[in-house]
Amino acid sequence: HENYGDIDSHLPIFTGPAGNDPSGIIGFIERLKNRNFSVAIILEQWPEPEELLDNARKRLIEMIGSQMEPDVKRVEEKGIKTDTKEFISKVPSPSPSPARGEGYNISPPLRGGDEGEGEVSGFTNNRIGKKYRKMIVYNLFPLLAGKFSEWERHFSRASGMGFNWVFVNPIQLHGASGSIYSIKDYFAFNPRLSNVESDKSPQEQVKDMIAAANRLDLKMMIDLVINHCAVDSELVKSHPGWFLRNSRGQIEHPFAMENGKKVVWKDLAKFDHRDSRDKEGLFRFFLGIVKFMAELGFKGFRCDAAYQIPRGLWERLIHEAKKRYPDLLFFAETLGCPPDLTRKTAAAGFDYIFNSSKWWNFGNHWLMEQYALTREIVPSISFPESHDTARLCDELNGNIHGMKQRYLFSSLFSAGVMMPIGFEFGFRKRLHVIKTEPEDMEETDIDLTYFISRVNRIKSEHAIFREDALTEIIPCDNPNILLIWKASPRVHEEALLILNKDIYNRQYFHTENLRRFFQSGLPLKDISPEYPMDYVPMQFSYDLRPGQGIVLIASGDSVVVNT
Repeated sequence: HENYGDIDSHLPIFTGPAGNDPSGIIGFIERLKNRNFSVAIILEQWPEPEELLDNARKRLIEMIGSQMEPDVKRVEEKGIKTDTKEFISKVPSPSPSPARGEGYNISPPLRGGDEGEGEVSGFTNNRIGKKYRKMIVYNLFPLLAGKFSEWERHFSRASGMGFNWVFVNPIQLHGASGSIYSIKDYFAFNPRLSNVESDKSPQEQVKDMIAAANRLDLKMMIDLVINHCAVDSELVKSHPGWFLRNSRGQIEHPFAMENGKKVVWKDLAKFDHRDSRDKEGLFRFFLGIVKFMAELGFKGFRCDAAYQIPRGLWERLIHEAKKRYPDLLFFAETLGCPPDLTRKTAAAGFDYIFNSSKWWNFGNHWLMEQYALTREIVPSISFPESHDTARLCDELNGNIHGMKQRYLFSSLFSAGVMMPIGFEFGFRKRLHVIKTEPEDMEETDIDLTYFISRVNRIKSEHAIFREDALTEIIPCDNPNILLIWKASPRVHEEALLILNKDIYNRQYFHTENLRRFFQSGLPLKDISPEYPMDYVPMQFSYDLRPGQGIVLIASGDSVVVNT
């Protein structure tokens, strides 16, 4: 192998500088010939992909020439494989080594078998394995989607765009306010979503809906709202000790500060997680909700306002739930809380958190600081808009370049991405937890489904975009160009995103040597969702279209060789 980089990264031969300048290896081979050696054996641990060793063998044979061919032929005639794939598949997996330093480190890389779901082949460590799951989430807002029986057409569209998860906001019976986040009965369902004319119960209709998603290889995630319930829930009467009260004994309501004003949600009653007289009963109730939903077929829980609930409760709830349902995933909604609290919440056993990249202006330092605080603890999910925000198309006054730019950035910045229903068609009407209805489906002249599917494919095919990889912002001479460098510590991939911040004008980018942005000597390939180049010159000049992003990857499985 050859060692390359600022740290002792072990790369298969010809994947570092020798890939472009093999003179050192040629000189070494000449010495071997002069000393009458005739066979070369390549030893390397866990290449990713395995074909890197086959490629090295072929190049060595070309260099050694006809002297080696008879020996190779004799070896193969004895039934001994000289390629690596079959051999490696039979070798036991090593234990993963921790990354050393903050550089492009591969020691050792993960090896084959990762289809984007579950644990990576050869590893059982949950923190390692979950980095490489495919987490491409479509948010189906239930009030807009209509009755459960009508959801399959939305599932089909989401699946066609490359999404593999569907997140639905609360579908349970709500309280008098009508808000879907004001849950009155956690074990009954919103009558607006079930078909009263059906012979099946609402619970059976939910199971059928989930089965329809599963047939399209979509997993279902639902909101877990246990910070509060509806103030008119029977729980307030039957379990008064479960709720937080003020000095006058009245139910406390959640609140938030918006533009300096205190907004109180009087339709909600706050659970008392810290000082309840019946903590065990309250916990068992929450665990019962999780079990109920898991039995229906839900595989994930977006934990609403997770940071407002004690870490100890989350640790126990997640632990108890996963003992019975090992494949369940828990996602912490921590938007609006300080970074240090986000870090503490994430450490409670969550599989993912949601980051705040939607509000980044492509310039300030706060996003990268938050990203660095949490990326080693738990991977994160980005989104260009959500049910809590204005529609991006409305914010941008219909600028499609800006919508593409934001979706590409959201998808490639972090391990996961989530997009709400209607984004693909440029919907402008904001989602509302009470007022939205199926009639709010909009007729537009925008269709981003093809672009979104291309971006999702990039995320699916490259592990570096399915983890919170080492990420840096590289200074650029043109302030309207964003350069984001990524490197995976456990797979042979580096990536460079060249993004035009300007969604109205073209912006020019030039570098005398594109290779200076990459630490490895792996070949470069353009995998951009639009206008990909067949050849990537090292002296690189490009006039980026408004909002355009160029995605370059240095990967062991790239087939393009650059000079």
